[in-house]
Amino acid sequence: MSLAGCITTIYKIVAENSKFAFKQITVDLEAEKPKDKATIAWVTGGVEVQTDEEEQKAESVFRVTMKRCPVGVLFENANVDMNLTFKVKK
Repeated sequence: MSLAGCITTIYKIVAENSKFAFKQITVDLEAEKPKDKATIAWVTGGVEVQTDEEEQKAESVFRVTMKRCPVGVLFENANVDMNLTFKVKK
């Protein structure tokens, strides 16, 4: 839940700073914490943004978001396998 909240919040901030307008963002994630581990081992799922703007700009905002999202950075530094897809909906 913390990663999903971070992605939505940071995406909105990056989009505003980039003058990128979107109507909605949906983040659907699934994670697993094995019984023998203290932390999450992997996260998989998708991010979908509804916009009338160019798909390339939406993807660029997403890439910047993932570099700036503190939870995502923590997961990456902890070697949590993150497999996220990104989709633009018109």
